[in-house]
Amino acid sequence: MEAWKWWDRSMHYLFSTDPQAFLDLILGEGQVRYLAHLPEKLEGDRAIVDTLLDTEIIEDGSFLLVHLESETRYGSEMGERLLEYNQKVRKKYKYKRDVLSGVFHLRNDAELKSSPLVQGTSLR
Repeated sequence: MEAWKWWDRSMHYLFSTDPQAFLDLILGEGQVRYLAHLPEKLEGDRAIVDTLLDTEIIEDGSFLLVHLESETRYGSEMGERLLEYNQKVRKKYKYKRDVLSGVFHLRNDAELKSSPLVQGTSLR
């Protein structure tokens, strides 16, 4: 098995074992409540996201889809892939939910930059 597939499967397992713990880690404790894992299959090429979680924003009760990817090596195209996946998830759920996409970089092989591709949610 290729190393990147092993990392993808391992991260998916970790996200699945205690999704609330990961949500608290990346978004801050008490920000969102985990509701369910959603199917990772989307339409088109590159059609499978690593993890897709249905959550509720605790402050206002609105719903938020959290899309997580893991990346073994820095890839300059990841920002565009996240945007592509984000739009496909929004379309799949008929634009009724905000989608928050993020990536876990598993190596310290490049300086990470803030994404220029940001869309607002009601999450603070």
